[in-house]
Amino acid sequence: MTRTRWALQPEARTDGSLLAFQHPAYGPVGLVLAPQDADRLGKALQLHEQMRRDQKASRGKLN
Repeated sequence: MTRTRWALQPEARTDGSLLAFQHPAYGPVGLVLAPQDADRLGKALQLHEQMRRDQKASRGKLN
C-alpha cells in the first residue's frame, strides 16, 4: 500500500479547491477543482466507497 501525503485547501481566485500531493515520480503536483468538479469528485468517491463496502459485504455470502 502506498501512503501519499496530500493536502486540500480552498482556492481563493476560483472559489474552488486546491488538491496538492507528492507524486513519487514527478514530485509535487497540484490541481484546482472548480466547485462543481469538487462536488462531482466528492460524490464519485462516496459512490466508490459504497461499492467497495457492498462488495466486501457480499464476499462469503451464499447465493
